[in-house]
Amino acid sequence: MTNLFYKFKQIIEERRLPWVLEVRIRNYTNFLFYIINKSYNAFKIKNKFKPRVCFICGFHGISGGVIAIANIANLLSEDFCVYFISHPKSFYNLYLNFRSVIIKDHINFDEVDFFICDASVSHDILSEIKRWKKLAIVTCHGFPRSAHGLSFSYLRKTLELADCVHFVSEYQRQMFKFPLQQSVVIPNFTYKICKTINTDNIGLVGRHSDPKKNSRIAVELALKSRAPYICVWGDNSFCYNNPRVKIHGWTKNRKKIYNSFDVLLSLSKEETFGMVVIEAMSCGIPCVLSDIPAFRGFQDNPGVKLVSFDKLHDVPYMLNEFLLKKDELKNDIIKYWEKYYSQKSVNVKWKNCLGFGNVT
Repeated sequence: MTNLFYKFKQIIEERRLPWVLEVRIRNYTNFLFYIINKSYNAFKIKNKFKPRVCFICGFHGISGGVIAIANIANLLSEDFCVYFISHPKSFYNLYLNFRSVIIKDHINFDEVDFFICDASVSHDILSEIKRWKKLAIVTCHGFPRSAHGLSFSYLRKTLELADCVHFVSEYQRQMFKFPLQQSVVIPNFTYKICKTINTDNIGLVGRHSDPKKNSRIAVELALKSRAPYICVWGDNSFCYNNPRVKIHGWTKNRKKIYNSFDVLLSLSKEETFGMVVIEAMSCGIPCVLSDIPAFRGFQDNPGVKLVSFDKLHDVPYMLNEFLLKKDELKNDIIKYWEKYYSQKSVNVKWKNCLGFGNVT
């Protein structure tokens, strides 16, 4: 039965349904996994000896931040008792695993050791957490100007009420110029993706309809490489009329994405982190990236080349070089990912942040 639920979840996430049918059932999907989680955990014996963490988030729509926060909850659920305040229509329901216990709205502050909140959480809740003298961590997954439409003053107040603010990169922390009591940088992580096919193709992954992704220029430069095909994964609205350019819709099947190409190309003008980059690293895929602050955090990886916007003519040569050296670089790229962006390494950082470095 559990396998059937996960199979259905995969179909929904990969959007392999007719568009009309998908729209009709999308609102019911979150409710379904809300019920599944509640039913599964109703009979599970709670471990009273594990530290207890409660997630309280104000934004429950679909976004990269929602997925990232759900990943944090799932990661911590391996060593902590994780509770997540949600409701039947929340998109969190789809991404939380069964170890993360969904609760509706009742919080017993006396039974929770610490709280993790998003930037849009209610100030009243943060004040109540403070009154109970519990640790409150606010996790940020965007820039100040793009935090779900929050005003500058609201966001500033949120961070002032937090005991600690979590950022996913040093560059993101620098963008929040508020005076913070305490902040920590813990990167996003990804589970290992096992790549099994070699293709000599170039790949682009992301929201290509966003002008900041610079995807059209990236495709034009990739076409000058020796790659037989340029595989573009993301929103279906992106179009490019060339037989060598293969446009794919979005899918949560990461193995399918990264099996289709051997070098990742991203010439994005702005990022907070670069999730697709660490996904590619987990496969041992080399990456040619724009020289922007967020991507400079990856420059020590032997399989990463940064290119400035005034030297984009070098991109085809960089791609060709990586296509030739991809096999000899693969193991070093994976070792770099394991050290900084794997589930294990990021889990250690979160435990240390929460003061439970000895949790096993």
